Amino acid sequence: MAAAAMLITLWPVLPPASADSVLTSIPVGSPSAVAVNATTNQIYATNADSGTLTVIDGATNTVSRVIPVGSDPVSVAFDSATGEIYVACYATDNIVAIDVVNQAINSISLGFSPLSVAVDQTTDQVYAVGDGSDSVAVIDGTTYTVSAIKTNSTLKSLAVDEATNKVYVVTDDTVTALDVTSGLSSILYSGAAPVAVAVNPDTDRIYAVDLGNDSVAVINDLGNVSTVAAGTDPVAAAVDPATNMIYAADNGSDDVTVIDGATDMPTSIGVGAHPVGVAVNPATDMIYVACEGGNEVTVIAGSAAVLPATNTVPANPSTAAGTPATQTVVSLTVGQAGYTVNGAVYTLDAPPLIYDGRTLVPIRDVATALGATVSWDAAAQKVTVAVGGKTIELWIGQGTAKINGTTVPIDSGNPDVTPILAPSGRVMLPLRFISENLGCQVDWNPSLQEIKLTYTKP
Repeated sequence: MAAAAMLITLWPVLPPASADSVLTSIPVGSPSAVAVNATTNQIYATNADSGTLTVIDGATNTVSRVIPVGSDPVSVAFDSATGEIYVACYATDNIVAIDVVNQAINSISLGFSPLSVAVDQTTDQVYAVGDGSDSVAVIDGTTYTVSAIKTNSTLKSLAVDEATNKVYVVTDDTVTALDVTSGLSSILYSGAAPVAVAVNPDTDRIYAVDLGNDSVAVINDLGNVSTVAAGTDPVAAAVDPATNMIYAADNGSDDVTVIDGATDMPTSIGVGAHPVGVAVNPATDMIYVACEGGNEVTVIAGSAAVLPATNTVPANPSTAAGTPATQTVVSLTVGQAGYTVNGAVYTLDAPPLIYDGRTLVPIRDVATALGATVSWDAAAQKVTVAVGGKTIELWIGQGTAKINGTTVPIDSGNPDVTPILAPSGRVMLPLRFISENLGCQVDWNPSLQEIKLTYTKP
């Protein structure tokens, strides 16, 4: 990754997502951090006040075990390669390694007060930083021996990119990339008060949480930096590589900022009081938020509900007065969730939006109202819309589609127009392309930002 180049874009946080996104809250102690074991669907929450680690069964959202770990545990990481849990205990200057299978606990002395711990599962190495040291502690996951990489900076937090063998460390005002093999480092981001960092190895993007200006800095593989507005006092972040969604815990506003990694567009979800940590289970698409003020872990459904099984719009809407029985008229307004089908009022999962100069709409609502069927292939990130004898296939982030097997451009005048995943987790498709290929007449009122689709049954 090249040296940082500033290219600033500030997206405002959109209105909060539906409360239905929050599934439940699990009472624990006073959670300070959270991690996930995707293999066993277990969640680990450190409790700073009680010096314990709470183990939660992700299938039932119940506490299965509480493990004493030591004074003031503030960070936790899980190594899926070895099945071990690593807990940073600030007051005792050590990392506690928990072998869940053999029920063994080992304390690893660091000589400083750890604030953050992370694991490289490909090399079985554990990294820790904290108060009282300007070095990154490197722990051998097999022997528990400790070495150090000196940085000459005060270090507060870190994250590991297993794909590149780099560790990203947070200092008082920077995020720095540290090459573990060579020891070379480069500053990627300089900000007001960065406090945490997260990595998406699939996109090679780095996300720096900046408490000082209530934002998340997005650093791409060229070193360019854009800034996304978060809530109040963001303190932690996690990435779901499977969905390319980023979650930032906003301690001051009691919510989680959700950033669509494809568009860098944010929205927010209200959670418990004073969230301080967040973790993702990519296998189940569940997000776990440690809420210190509420003594609980809040569980959020991720974007698995991109295309929900149910829909408020009937497949065969009734005909309004003045509308021919063979026609369906759908009226929508950019930025508004309310819309009508033959005069009857419904609510969209996500409002229409204008992105890159084109209007995008949540496909299931619109297509169902027009009598089409919609299916979603999460693995391929593909939407299939079928009506009559026509099948339309579109892929998230791709500027071409297939109509009955023939590849066509979505927008011949702008190859950057593609389907996207909105921050709400809904698939948004280019309105004109999908409606015209379903045989609709499209009328646009620019002054009111209104769209009217008229579909005449063959």
